[in-house]
Amino acid sequence: MTAPWHHPGITKDQAEGLLVAAGMQTGSFLVRDSEKREGAYALCIWDEGRVRQYRILPTGNGYLQIQGHANRQYPSLMDLMESYRTDPQGLACPLLYPVKTGQEASRPAGRSPNPVIKQPPNIRKGDDDSTMYFPIIIIPTRGSEQCGLEGRFVLKVSAIGLSLLDPSTDHVLYLWPFRHIRRYGRNAGAFLFECGRKCGSGEGDFAFRTPCPNDVFHAADNLRKKVFLMRTTVTVSPTEAAKRCKLKGEYTLQVCSEGIVLLNCVTEQLLYDWPYIMIRRYGRSKTDFTIEAGSRCASGEGTFTFKSSVPEEIFQHVDHVRAHLSRARGNEATTHAPKARSNEYVDVPGITYAELASFGSQPRAVGASRTQGLSYADQPTEYSTIVFD
Repeated sequence: MTAPWHHPGITKDQAEGLLVAAGMQTGSFLVRDSEKREGAYALCIWDEGRVRQYRILPTGNGYLQIQGHANRQYPSLMDLMESYRTDPQGLACPLLYPVKTGQEASRPAGRSPNPVIKQPPNIRKGDDDSTMYFPIIIIPTRGSEQCGLEGRFVLKVSAIGLSLLDPSTDHVLYLWPFRHIRRYGRNAGAFLFECGRKCGSGEGDFAFRTPCPNDVFHAADNLRKKVFLMRTTVTVSPTEAAKRCKLKGEYTLQVCSEGIVLLNCVTEQLLYDWPYIMIRRYGRSKTDFTIEAGSRCASGEGTFTFKSSVPEEIFQHVDHVRAHLSRARGNEATTHAPKARSNEYVDVPGITYAELASFGSQPRAVGASRTQGLSYADQPTEYSTIVFD
């Protein structure tokens, strides 16, 4: 008698397709016959967005074992599977949901399946170990229609931004730099974003169906936070806060989209970062750029002064970014209103967005100095009722 999770006569690709169609739940599994070796099998398990394959091989004494598990041998396939369902040691995850012949995998109550994608995911990393490649299917939107995009492509997520690649040649068709992406998000089966008019595709919204939207979202979110607008070498002045943090000498300072970052000049190791929402005030003189950090910063509260050849440029970039973030937060209620969201993305409801300001090329003018030789720009007034310390 054939076990319900045993699918004889199917290929590797068909097995992966069944796991995808069954809901892509970690712990879903099935067994197929080996395509190359008589009497051998393959255990296929869905684990965190990918399919893992384990070869089940016959031994010389007529028993079966999973390759590499010589200490666990069983007289039949049924005995082997029952043992591993009880004790999954050596497997990537427990065997929870059998994909039965002619049926979808059983699901926990209250969970609905993800949208079906017939082609299984094939996530791969780039040479720098931070670039990621995701297979996607175009969902018709205003942006994709004006670019004439439909079908399957590869989405590349890198420190520069998002790139759409030809799946057969990896040729870049469109590039969307993070600095020109207005917002991005994901739902149960798709990754979405809205780009500005400076992108090669023109402004518009794009939606890509993928079995791993969370992976795409987090890859983009993590790399986007590393985007910097400028970097320069600075010398830390011996303030009380700097002494407490043991900062002395030259470092690399980066003005990023969400805060100011201090790196080791040689190793590029991140030493301290100061998110804009935790900086009480900042300013510059002819030779220095200064910030006052709040107690929630990793450095603790205190004043940090950085001697630089371009303090005015640092100040202008920080002031410009902070102004954009202030406006973005001021418009957050209308930007994120459920009605507007559903109107704009009718076919892909349930979107969670992460806002990203589109930075212009010219910083805004700086107001009058507050203290002789040092002008400060305080945090925006909407934070006046919020205690960060």
